[in-house]
Amino acid sequence: MRGLVVDDDPVQCMLARQCLEGLDFEVRVATDGEQAVEAARAWTPDIVLLDVDMPGMNGFDTTRALRGMPGGEELTILMATGLSDGSSVERAYEVGVTDFIAKPVDWQLLRHRVRFLLRAADAFSELQQTLSDLRASQQRLANAQRLARMGDWEWDPRTGHLLLSQELGRLLELSPRTEGAELGDLLNAIHVEDRDEIEKAIRDLIASREASEQDERSFEHRIQTPSGRRLVVLHQMGLTTSETGELDRVAGTLHDVTDRHRAEERVQYLANFDPLTGLPNRRQLDTLLEREIDRARRRSESIAVLHVGLDRFDRVHDTLGPALGDTVLQACAERLGDSIRSSDVVVQTRVEPLLSRRGADEFTVLLPGIGAPMDAARIARRVLDGVAEPISASGHDIVMGSNIGIALFPRDGETAPALLQNASAAMHDAARSGSRSYRFFSDSINSKAVRNLTLEIGLRSALEQDELELHYQPQIDTRTLEITGAEALLRWRSETHGDVSPAELIPIAEASGLIHPLTEWVIRTACGQARGWEAPQLRRARIALNVSSHQIHDADFARVVRDALAESGLPPERLEIEITESALINDSPTVVRVLDEIHEMGVRLALDDFGTGYSSLSHLFRFPIDIVKIDRSFVAQLGQAPRADELVTGVISMAQHLSLEVVAEGVETRAQETFLRDARCDFLQGFRFWRPLPQTELLRRVASAPGEDG
Repeated sequence: MRGLVVDDDPVQCMLARQCLEGLDFEVRVATDGEQAVEAARAWTPDIVLLDVDMPGMNGFDTTRALRGMPGGEELTILMATGLSDGSSVERAYEVGVTDFIAKPVDWQLLRHRVRFLLRAADAFSELQQTLSDLRASQQRLANAQRLARMGDWEWDPRTGHLLLSQELGRLLELSPRTEGAELGDLLNAIHVEDRDEIEKAIRDLIASREASEQDERSFEHRIQTPSGRRLVVLHQMGLTTSETGELDRVAGTLHDVTDRHRAEERVQYLANFDPLTGLPNRRQLDTLLEREIDRARRRSESIAVLHVGLDRFDRVHDTLGPALGDTVLQACAERLGDSIRSSDVVVQTRVEPLLSRRGADEFTVLLPGIGAPMDAARIARRVLDGVAEPISASGHDIVMGSNIGIALFPRDGETAPALLQNASAAMHDAARSGSRSYRFFSDSINSKAVRNLTLEIGLRSALEQDELELHYQPQIDTRTLEITGAEALLRWRSETHGDVSPAELIPIAEASGLIHPLTEWVIRTACGQARGWEAPQLRRARIALNVSSHQIHDADFARVVRDALAESGLPPERLEIEITESALINDSPTVVRVLDEIHEMGVRLALDDFGTGYSSLSHLFRFPIDIVKIDRSFVAQLGQAPRADELVTGVISMAQHLSLEVVAEGVETRAQETFLRDARCDFLQGFRFWRPLPQTELLRRVASAPGEDG
């Protein structure tokens, strides 16, 4: 038999291994949920013993993942928490836990528990166990449970004598086997708030005078010992009768379930609250929102749902590390709480707002009883300002931006899922407009979401049906005015949507994951077409391809480029990969490695849109950049804004000193051309020379009039 132990505590792992090996198990150990899932895939265990509270994937997530594997539904999963009932247990059973064991673990009891669980699992899977076998298994389990820490007592109503077992005396801190003890000694040990219920149960038992299973009583209550310890016990009691059927004694057992009770509270907390911030989690939020919707519907009131998303939190997390990232999240959660709990906010909502953590870097604020939409807007602005205050952590002053989407009940939705979905859509719309803004949900946002979905479906079909095409815009050498390169531009003319602009197409491809096959198609197609150009002006022309930031963060992207070059036969020096400055904000080791590998092939790298908001001279040193592209927004202002003239001249001069080539895009007038040529810009691109053309039209024009204005 095989056993898998999952626990981040090495001592617990060692003891569990010894326990299972003593039962002739072949044992493997995993220290977290991810390792457990990998081990179970490669090595199917008969039983999994796991802890509920682990870093990364907790016991809930690990159980869910194990159950989702092929054959996982037959696994016997024993969770080390000691759970038995309540909402937290219900939650655990929902994800597939078979049974529980309390911590600290009674290893002797665990051996029995494992043995019996496996027998029960075998019986269930084979469907051959008879009813008598099931009852015998239940009895064996009951016998094993008696090995747990518990004590018993017997009280003779005729003499008033109380007999305590040694273990019960130890639990209650009373003298064991005290012949002179009275029932009052036992009752006095019970917490004063629970005492009346137990005393009444004893009186009811005596009054019934029936020693049957139906008349047994079971309670969970508190014990207060003389030393001040507070225990939680499971108390069961019933009557015993003599051979003649007359009342003999009242008997009971007390089982110390304090550890189990604490574990239940912990599991219930994990099931409903975020352990990092202490805020209600997504599951609890859904429950709270449904409750507030019911209340608002009865009172004809409004609710505002604010979806708060932190801007570029992943950059902080990846750059400064997970620990500091957690500190920032906690600080942001505290700022959010302070922002919505101010006195004027409470007056505006008439009910205290509710804050929860929705996702990794997302929070949700519920504003019940909101008066008017502008009240929600004022609160949103307060939240934005609160989050934007600098956070001091480990010597860093970190400024976080955020965006907020607002959905109102009942205007924007009458159910919790609808409100949350629409608030999220509004938040993403706010994020696209820039950091530190808020947006209300509207029909236009919903229509945009529908359009994005249909475009995504259409794009999938276009990739499969080869409905996409490339247009090429030549780049001109300023010294010879000859074509030295061309930028490949993606075009999609949809039968349903008409011409779809790249500005709309690319974000949809990135969000849906289609950006990877789309970019691969562009690279393969551009390389293949360029390899076939025979016109003298194009035979050595470079092909420039602008790639998404998603691609350079993909460790496999260098292989895609290499395969496209090998398949087409295009010389590497004729391929140019353009990357925007924004894509280099997170200069992770993967990005550095991918760009270095591509450059080592002989492919040239261009920094696109230089100076448009994310400029950092360090990019020119850290990455193997060959070309700088001046953005069209600066070219358009040449001759009109002195600062634009100085900036463009400065960029060209800096690039020359760094032995970099410069391309100016968006050149449309003779004056712009003259300025850039006088400034010794290397290459020009724009309507002044050529418009983007399909390959066939480009080849025709070059062949008929190579120097002609396109």
